[in-house]
Amino acid sequence: MMFNVTEGDNDRDRVKEIIKKLSSDIKDSDMKRIIRLGKRVESTNRPILIVMDNISAKELVMKSSYKLKQMSEELSKVWIANDLTAEQRSELKSLIANAKSREAACTGGFLYRVRGPVGKWRIVSFKKLPVLKTFEALAIKLKINGTHIVLLAVYRPGSALISSLFFQELVAVLEIISLLSNNVVLAGDFSVHVEKHMNPHSVSLCEVFGNFNLVNRINEPTHELGGVLDLIITSMSFPVFDIRVLPPGVFSDHGWFDLGKT
Repeated sequence: MMFNVTEGDNDRDRVKEIIKKLSSDIKDSDMKRIIRLGKRVESTNRPILIVMDNISAKELVMKSSYKLKQMSEELSKVWIANDLTAEQRSELKSLIANAKSREAACTGGFLYRVRGPVGKWRIVSFKKLPVLKTFEALAIKLKINGTHIVLLAVYRPGSALISSLFFQELVAVLEIISLLSNNVVLAGDFSVHVEKHMNPHSVSLCEVFGNFNLVNRINEPTHELGGVLDLIITSMSFPVFDIRVLPPGVFSDHGWFDLGKT
């Protein structure tokens, strides 16, 4: 089902164009039926039923539907969802309510969400990252060729003084991340001069990494004024990257990394 597509006289062609933009692997022949549902009502966009020729094409569309938000302002308001039966809608609604109830009652800092294919939904939990004051962080868990990898992006403003709270918060984040996978990659601007081996902040940062069996892969200047401020940190057992530090001053006063997994 496609929702919130502006009403028009050429729905079929417009929907086909949208679907094919989601994936170049989708062909006209993969879309068997495209039809608006319900009676036309002024100022209301009726949902559009799309019947795909095979399950593979349907799954490809569903997996690519996130691209709608990147296409245009109009399409960013459009969304695609499975056409559920009354029983399936009831089951999904019950699971969502259960997940919200469990999250509200949870004291361990977990998020609860409903995941899985239609009819095989389950409630899964995610550990929340703590509220951070000294740096920003975003974590993503990936599965590549059967291997789970956690990627953590970090940014600590260079204008902010380094305090003990920064290291405490970093430890708190790494304690959570280390439970998710043995393959961890940290990347970002730590704004700590790790090339100054006797600097107490550099020593403290390296100690934190060592305590979690993490190793820094960057050992050359990353800033136009010098200094190793931007780091790629990985688990010791993680395949070593072939890393090039591109010259700073092109897009920013920081250099860019060109990464390759060996």
